Amino acid sequence: MTWRMCASALVASCGFGLLAAGCGDTQTRPVIDPVTGVPHEQQRAISSRDFGVRWPFTAETATLACVDDAVVARVNGVNYAVNAAATGRGFAPIAPTVRMQPSLPPTNPYPGLRQGDRERVFAESMQCEQWTDGRDAAGCKAGVRAAHGLSDGALAQIEAEGHERIWPPLPPRKQSLAPILDAGLQLCPRPSPQRR
Repeated sequence: MTWRMCASALVASCGFGLLAAGCGDTQTRPVIDPVTGVPHEQQRAISSRDFGVRWPFTAETATLACVDDAVVARVNGVNYAVNAAATGRGFAPIAPTVRMQPSLPPTNPYPGLRQGDRERVFAESMQCEQWTDGRDAAGCKAGVRAAHGLSDGALAQIEAEGHERIWPPLPPRKQSLAPILDAGLQLCPRPSPQRR
């Protein structure tokens, strides 16, 4: 089949207006690997394309489901608890499927040093904060500023960037599940208002 035939079939099945959007939105994408015991209308196929840099899973696709406020993500054929309600129902802990938070571009990098130099300054400054043996952390940071010719404001800006981008020696963090939880809770049916 040629690319023209594929494109014609795609336009015929999806409609020309949806071609650029990939044949519809995520609400109508078919659920290939459903969570058993959850009604189909309370499930949705999701992918890394849907969430961009906020995608938390190591796999590229998953099925999201909700039953009685228990949000479940089916990743690689296993059902995982996204929230406490799902944990209470006995679903597996989700931690093994969650990727580490990536280092994103900085919102306000200090322009006076290259990134590698800023990372070194940040590591030195964090080492000052880790002193627990009575040494003067403020004096240590003054030494870092002096060694690199930085003002108080410049060091604060570098420290803010280091925390924002999770530079070493900070421990890596898992990606947040908040966007998945929010999307999952939208799948839970809400009781209709009772009429009097």
